[in-house]
Amino acid sequence: SRENGWVVETKGYGIAKVNGTKALPSTRNITPLTHATNLFDILATGLLISNESLSLRISWDTKIASLVPEWELMDPVASYESTIGDIMSHRTGLPPYDFILQDGTVAEVIERLRYLKPSTGFRELWQYNNHMYSLPSYFPPLLAEIPFETYVQKFILAPLGMDTMTYYSKAAEESGHLADGFGRDGVNQTEDVFGRGQVRAYPFWAPNEGKPGHVISGAGGVISNAKDMATWLQTLLEEGRNPINGETVIPAEVIRRVSSGITVASPVA
Repeated sequence: SRENGWVVETKGYGIAKVNGTKALPSTRNITPLTHATNLFDILATGLLISNESLSLRISWDTKIASLVPEWELMDPVASYESTIGDIMSHRTGLPPYDFILQDGTVAEVIERLRYLKPSTGFRELWQYNNHMYSLPSYFPPLLAEIPFETYVQKFILAPLGMDTMTYYSKAAEESGHLADGFGRDGVNQTEDVFGRGQVRAYPFWAPNEGKPGHVISGAGGVISNAKDMATWLQTLLEEGRNPINGETVIPAEVIRRVSSGITVASPVA
């Protein structure tokens, strides 16, 4: 389609269901986006930073210890000095520790961080840690008294017309358009990396019946389709403006800030 100077092509390809159902050409099939979720988390924080009406103002340099009462790390320096920018840049000293909690609340994860041993010093090394993306989803209820999922829906998705995206797997399943995740049993990948094996559908990796504040929401909870993601990509390229009407949804300075490098992930020339 041609929209406000943009030529946008979206289409569904491949197999959507383990029973052989093909993907809908209308792009209505929805699928988990896992790490593509992180940017919604960060930009929601950027909106809070830009919101001058909040009684408690924050910045990218706000220390987590001054904002989140439950926050504590094993390293006292990282515990006291870590800022919003630090946690989003993965330089607290904590390695992944991915599976300390797959179901539960963000508050429960925060309470457990103090027991995790760092593997490097504070601000010494980039180490991806999902929990540092769960943590910012705690900010909207803390600062604006709105659940994170509702905050993203109200201030990002609705203004952009992204009406399919959800954080709730139950809603995705009830839509009838949730694509299966596929696995193959009985394949020895040492002998044949392309072996077909027995195809099966994986159960949804992070079920959420519709309760806000889920630990996965900020770090990997987005479920969406090609149409909404095309709109999202256009919005990022337009530095936060709605690609249809040109209205600012996310301030350009927020887009520029989060797309600027802070931590060197792989120091190789």
